Amino acid sequence: MEYQELITIWNSSNAELNTNIQINRKLIKEVGFKKIKSHLTEIKWSAFLELFIGFFWTRFLVGFFINNFGDIKFFATAILLLIFAMYSVVLNCYKLKLYFSVDTRFSVVETQKKIERLKNIQLFDTKSLYIIIPLFSAPFMIVIAKAFLHIDLFALGILGKGLLYYTFGAFIIAVIVVFFLRKYPGKSFQESIAFLNELKEAEE
Repeated sequence: MEYQELITIWNSSNAELNTNIQINRKLIKEVGFKKIKSHLTEIKWSAFLELFIGFFWTRFLVGFFINNFGDIKFFATAILLLIFAMYSVVLNCYKLKLYFSVDTRFSVVETQKKIERLKNIQLFDTKSLYIIIPLFSAPFMIVIAKAFLHIDLFALGILGKGLLYYTFGAFIIAVIVVFFLRKYPGKSFQESIAFLNELKEAEE
C-alpha cells in the first residue's frame, strides 16, 4: 500500500463519525510507520555493519596503540584513528536510536522531527567525508603498513612533500564521492517526510 492510499483512507475516516474511527486511524498509523521504517532499512543495516566492523577495528587499534606505545609517531597516529573510530560509533548508535524510536507510541509531529534529524545526521555524515578521507586515509595507510607489512612509512621519507600531494588528491576524491552521494540520494527520507506532513495536516 502506497503512502497516498494511506492518506486517502485516513482522510475518509475523518468524515465517518463512528466508533471505528480511532481504530482505523491507529491501524493506518501503524501501517504507515512500518512502511517508513522499511524505507529506512538501508540506514539501519549500514549502521549495524559499521558498528560491527568498528568493533574489530577498534580492538586492532588498541592493540597497535599498546604495541607502539613508546614510539610517538605511531602512538599519535593510532590516537587519531581511535578518535575517528569513536566518532563513528557514537554517530551510528545515534542513527539506530532515532530509527528504533519511530514508533506509533509517539505523535506524528515527534516522529516527523526524528526523521528530519535522521536526515540531517545522514547529510552531516556524508559531508564529513570532506574531512575524513583526506585526514584519515594517510594515517590508515601508515598503521596498516606498520602492522601487517612491518614497513615504517615515516622512515622511508615519503611522507614529507609527498604527503601534501597525497592529501590534496584524497580531498579531490572526497569531493567526487560526496558529489555523487548527494546527487543521487535515496527517496526514503523525502517520501517518509512527505507522508508525515500529510498525516499532520490531516490530524489538524
